[in-house]
Amino acid sequence: MKSPEAFIVVRRARIDLPQICKPSASWRRRESGGAYRRGPFPAGKATPFPVCVDDALAYALMCVKARRSVRENGYRVNGGLVMVYNTIMVQLDIDTRATPRLAFAWSLARRFEAKLIAFCAAEPYLSIPEDIDGSASSVKMQQKCIEIEEQLKALKSEFEHLVGKNHGSWLGMVGDPTKLLAYHARAADLLVASANNGVASGLRTVFPGELILSAGRPILFPNERHEPVAAANVLVSWKDTREARRAVVDAMPFLLAGQEVLVATIEDDDKHRAHESVAEVVRFLVRHGVNARSKVIEASDREAPEVLLNEAKVIGADLIVPGGYGHSRLREWIFGGVTLSLLADHSINRLMAN
Repeated sequence: MKSPEAFIVVRRARIDLPQICKPSASWRRRESGGAYRRGPFPAGKATPFPVCVDDALAYALMCVKARRSVRENGYRVNGGLVMVYNTIMVQLDIDTRATPRLAFAWSLARRFEAKLIAFCAAEPYLSIPEDIDGSASSVKMQQKCIEIEEQLKALKSEFEHLVGKNHGSWLGMVGDPTKLLAYHARAADLLVASANNGVASGLRTVFPGELILSAGRPILFPNERHEPVAAANVLVSWKDTREARRAVVDAMPFLLAGQEVLVATIEDDDKHRAHESVAEVVRFLVRHGVNARSKVIEASDREAPEVLLNEAKVIGADLIVPGGYGHSRLREWIFGGVTLSLLADHSINRLMAN
């Protein structure tokens, strides 16, 4: 079935039609003098044929939503599809009040018109068997699992009270929080998680370092006050590594919305290379519509994390975007590093990727 409505929607969305949205072979032969016409067609121009609703409408409406979100958030776009966070997953700790982190994530979901998924998992503490056959310990373990399930029900009620049943979904389970969150991260564009730093047991909350390495998704660690992310000014902590490159792309929705994005790197032995590196990143961002500038910070006696956090304060940034574990995790654990130091600092929102 052909419909002009889909044709209008696709044109307004200013998109390139995918290969599935091609007219029939007979129509193409007739309109092109016997030669086949191939898609996709230039963005923003009317296609020379009506489009099948079943093939194109869902794709077109998704693009319209992306464009509307771009306009409402003041994004500057130079053409092409814009990356958006369509699904956000927030991790909750079973032993702490959920509302602050839920409200933080819910503000992001409303901002990006995204679906919100709340996730919580925990394992019972292991106990040493006090009997010969272990039956008493088995009963205790079952009781602890039941207690966890009751806590999960309470958190689910808190989530539904804040968000509503129609605006989000719930994932609650008994098991390793870090492994289960990394497993289910495939369903989300962005994770909001706790920077535990070893304060709580890994049976009750996530290990942030392990999550960064295993999730395959950008992770936003909120500030300690759980104030909503304004991202008017953003600091990109740049080091020419795969992890930093990944983080820049994953943070693009925030960077596009920012009034000022500072790409800062700390000068190393090769000063020319440092300037060249940040300059290329700024050019990349500007081509995508980001208002970005660069800065090479001279090396000093201060530690790199301290220097970067101070620079964030100078520009009034409430979001810092570093790569996660540019060095090996073992080396950072032994000698310290930017990732560990930023995870330990709860004064600012941190978006990390690996």
